[in-house]
Amino acid sequence: MSNEYQFKPHEQPIMVGSPANPDHPARRKLFYLLIGIFVGLTASFQNGLLVANLTQIQGQLGLTPAEGGWISVSYNMTNACITVLLYKIRQQFGMSLFSKITLFFLLAATSLQWLISSHLLDTPNIGIEPYYLEIVARGLSGMVASGMTILGLFYCLQGMPTVKRTSGLILGFGLVQFGIPLSRIISPYLAIDGQLENLFLFQFGLALICFGLINILELPPGNTEKVFEKLDFLSFAFFASGLAALAVILVQGRILWWTTLGSSIPNDCHCWNWRRFMD
Repeated sequence: MSNEYQFKPHEQPIMVGSPANPDHPARRKLFYLLIGIFVGLTASFQNGLLVANLTQIQGQLGLTPAEGGWISVSYNMTNACITVLLYKIRQQFGMSLFSKITLFFLLAATSLQWLISSHLLDTPNIGIEPYYLEIVARGLSGMVASGMTILGLFYCLQGMPTVKRTSGLILGFGLVQFGIPLSRIISPYLAIDGQLENLFLFQFGLALICFGLINILELPPGNTEKVFEKLDFLSFAFFASGLAALAVILVQGRILWWTTLGSSIPNDCHCWNWRRFMD
């Protein structure tokens, strides 16, 4: 006879890949809610600290505006592309593996950003430019922010009574909007005299706290099923390529834009009267 808790009909997961919704005691609900708020704010800081301090990051690494734009592209393209893949990972492998993957990339991204900002990697023995490492770190942050947003949402739902689950849904999505304004408020206090490593050390500390909280109080298990197919990888490749191209246009378009493109067109080119259109 199994000693595992058998979920009641009203406690079953809403859909495949989501956690179950057992009747928690009031104290446990409070802890779920607090963890959900903390995880949601940590997810919002992944983008907020980048947006609020992109100019300072460019200055510290000696980048042009176009090179700084590629840092934003790296974050946005992975954040948009990975959502669909993470959804299927939850459905096939469950919330436990999903949480571990998300936390692993969270720690990897925040630790790499802190190492870059603290100049610990600026040694002759390391032949990789900090700029390219920053692009990799921001790509990981984009992946992490998507997964952390979902984790924060599920924790907030666990902390709400059944009749107020909609409020938990609104709270979970709403926390993501606080990242940029909060980052603009705390950045001047942390990055005193241009010491950006304090910002990313703060972010790394948030990641460690999230790692501890999520392991102390895990989400209830849910139902899983086989959802991955061979053609999914080909479909995802096309989907990711399209979103990546869109991210490049939206970010770099306002930096380079048509004047840069027009300067590279020969004067004797009359195709589509491009220069007349440019003028």
